[in-house]
Amino acid sequence: NHVIRLFEQAVVESDPIRRRQLLTFVVAGAGPCGVELAAELHHLIRTALLKYYPVDPSEIRILLVSKGDRILPDFGRKLAETGQKELMKRGIDVRLNTRVTGASGEHVELNDQEIIPTRTPIWAAGVTPNPILALLPAPKSKQGGIVVDEFLKIPEFPEVYVIGDGASVLDRRQGRPYPALAPVAIRQGIRAAGNIMNTLQGRVREPFRFDFTGSIVGLGCGMALVNLLGIKFHGRLGWWLYRMAYLQRLVSFRNKASLALTLALNAIFDRDISCETWPESDRGTDSERVSPALPNSGSPVTS
Repeated sequence: NHVIRLFEQAVVESDPIRRRQLLTFVVAGAGPCGVELAAELHHLIRTALLKYYPVDPSEIRILLVSKGDRILPDFGRKLAETGQKELMKRGIDVRLNTRVTGASGEHVELNDQEIIPTRTPIWAAGVTPNPILALLPAPKSKQGGIVVDEFLKIPEFPEVYVIGDGASVLDRRQGRPYPALAPVAIRQGIRAAGNIMNTLQGRVREPFRFDFTGSIVGLGCGMALVNLLGIKFHGRLGWWLYRMAYLQRLVSFRNKASLALTLALNAIFDRDISCETWPESDRGTDSERVSPALPNSGSPVTS
């Protein structure tokens, strides 16, 4: 909805500087989340919005910002470089060794010096633990997570378990903490609950272990990067595996069937780009809220 509203405004914006700001998108963080966001945003704009909104494609700008020397740091370097080249080939501006040092609703600041005018700063560079953890008298990692043992409990307070983004759990096999990913947190919750039951029933606690079977990230346009049990590949085969992996994770046959049908229809028909909402702050009269597109311009309007 936000992106559609920006295109609605850009179509009638006469100031080229203001129009460029409306059509600039900055994604901070080049992990799987940031890469997928940038790729899908590009796909939405190029395959759907440009069909209806007569804006100059050269004015559209998508920046993907990474603080490291490459995107997807948890992927193999060669696979990550393949993904980076694909994004750059599509016109996405990949900024390496760059940090977002400031942001507002009107701009993003890079490395304390470069100002990028934009109405769309997107944060995908990770999260920090809840600030309440700073008040707890327990050892903490540099990221602010509470250091727990292999059973997910605080050594000084063995009756207290910490999981998810609030916990710093050492992967003893790799010699580093487990990454703050949803699959890890889900498994931690299961293991913590199991250990609580073990304690109540007088059984021995079990240590937390998490084995990564692989990593996958979608690049849109029928392409995905896959690392499955050490086997690395990309392309359309990876894209189908990407879709099947998410389909398999859904709960209930009804949800799986609904998603499968939606994917099939999306492959046949153009996607719906109706703007569903309009922020209260932007509400005016009906005439103010409808983009005054020319009758033959092909631009849809929202009311």
